[in-house]
Amino acid sequence: MRWRVAVIGAAVAAAFAPVRAQQGATFKSNVNMLAIDAVVVDREGQPILGLLPEDFTVSVNNKPRRVVSANLVQYSTEPTFTNLAPAPVFTPGRVPDDGRLFVLAVDDASFLPGAVKPAMASAKQFLRNLRPSDMVGLYVFPFERPQLDMTHDHRAVEASLDRIIGRRDMSMGSFGMTVSEVVDITSGDSDTLQRVVRRECNLAEDPHCPDEIRAEASAVASYYEAEAAQRVYGFGQLVQGLQGLPGHKTLVILSGGMASATRIGGRPDVQGFMRRLGEQAARANVALYVIHMDNTFMDAFAVNQHRTRDPASRFMSLLNDETVVASGLERLANEAGGVYFSVKAGSGDRVFGRVLRETMAYYLLGVEPTQEDWDGRKLMVKVKTTAKGAAVRAVREIIAK
Repeated sequence: MRWRVAVIGAAVAAAFAPVRAQQGATFKSNVNMLAIDAVVVDREGQPILGLLPEDFTVSVNNKPRRVVSANLVQYSTEPTFTNLAPAPVFTPGRVPDDGRLFVLAVDDASFLPGAVKPAMASAKQFLRNLRPSDMVGLYVFPFERPQLDMTHDHRAVEASLDRIIGRRDMSMGSFGMTVSEVVDITSGDSDTLQRVVRRECNLAEDPHCPDEIRAEASAVASYYEAEAAQRVYGFGQLVQGLQGLPGHKTLVILSGGMASATRIGGRPDVQGFMRRLGEQAARANVALYVIHMDNTFMDAFAVNQHRTRDPASRFMSLLNDETVVASGLERLANEAGGVYFSVKAGSGDRVFGRVLRETMAYYLLGVEPTQEDWDGRKLMVKVKTTAKGAAVRAVREIIAK
């Protein structure tokens, strides 16, 4: 059978309740400790093993807390279920002790139809490299039904990737402004405005053209913000559902980018959206990986690109566009204590391979709290290690009660 997690309007399936309980909860434990999951890896993404409590430092609301224990949870590198035939493997009613939990969330609205296939090919290879004992669920947002099937049937999930078509729209506005030009103009940048005016306007015939460009920049920014709100809402439903799923989970977001202003006063402004999503992801106890399939260079040469009298002027904004479309995803990863990877050329196989390496082990830290930690407030958490060359992936906040 499969386990189905309702993302909207219902509790997570009861069958998940006992899953991996021996690894502890993220919040309050039976021994009155804060339990915090921490992935510790080297520069190549290999887990660093053998660390002791004294190798970690933890602060809560910028105040040090004593690390009492550091239990290593390590998964076998050998495939399990080797006695089974190569037919589809269905969930036997529980998560095996050596099974990892992965959720692959695909941001359908961020991909053009022509760019979605290479991204899905990398996701398929990721699924093929999972061990049979690993469970995976596919969540396509924001347009699909908000439901998540957690299963060992990796081939069924792979088949579902073929139905993702990419729904990004590039036909906004009549002046063909790039996303970075929209940010600049809405922030009051007169130099960018004049560059677009020279490129797009015949002032002798239409003296009101500059005002029309300003108005269109504002309208396009509003569209980006509304679209971001829809995508954030869809993703937020997933994260809220995962809050009821105990144990350590790895959430991988595959996106073509999310535009966010990179200068004061600019729009679209999605910083508030990302902050709330980051808070929700932290409460769900997920190790978050954001994989950005950056297609801004390809977009500059897309056949449906706006025709302009000066293509070189549009091309000049390419580097700025890369920064803007990456900014929203970078904010999300930062707020949730996750990691952001950008794939600018080729497939995402290398990044997906790193995700697989990094998730082969993590530490469950037992941290001694103070009485004030249990009052239900949001606690800001920082986890560091003295291990040389190490990176730590851990939640940025918890709520203990």
